[in-house]
Amino acid sequence: MAWTATNFPKEMNGLTPDQREKAIDIANQFLAREGNEPQAIEHALKMVERWTQHREHDIHDIKGKRVSHG
Repeated sequence: MAWTATNFPKEMNGLTPDQREKAIDIANQFLAREGNEPQAIEHALKMVERWTQHREHDIHDIKGKRVSHG
């Protein structure tokens, strides 16, 4: 079953709406390939942590007038 913005794993409760949207997308893609919900959730949370770090870095660069294209 695919997760949605209103039906998602409880492990994603603490995420911001942007993070949750990204995590749901990642988890659904992983689930479609692997078919393992616990692994999909774990993978999505790890990837969202990385995604958030890169976003924060890019925002810092924009404020410092350097822009990342990634």
